Amino acid sequence: MLGLAVVGLGYVAREVHLPLLRRVPGVEVVGLVDPAPAARARALAESGFGPGYPSIDALLAATRPDGVLVLTPKQIEHFVECVRTRAEPRTSSADAVGTQALMDRLLQAMGLPLEDRPGG
Repeated sequence: MLGLAVVGLGYVAREVHLPLLRRVPGVEVVGLVDPAPAARARALAESGFGPGYPSIDALLAATRPDGVLVLTPKQIEHFVECVRTRAEPRTSSADAVGTQALMDRLLQAMGLPLEDRPGG
């Protein structure tokens, strides 16, 4: 099982990404992060995923996701930059080498051959 956290719970996250994640076998959403209480509450209620966290610090104090989907507006990307340096994956270092390793695991969890990935 691949444990993912979602950071940024606006319209696109609620209407596109979270419903799609529900349909991907082998993926478990282990946390939803948004500093806005209303956005967090709405995403929790509509998606059925949880728990919700007001910050990345709170998320990382509770769990260590295998990966993070960053769905924040461009102007606040600094808010999530610490994910790259502070999140310690529960998987082996070989699985966490970079974005390509995460994408390969997502494709495998969806049952798609690795040859279907860009550059594969």
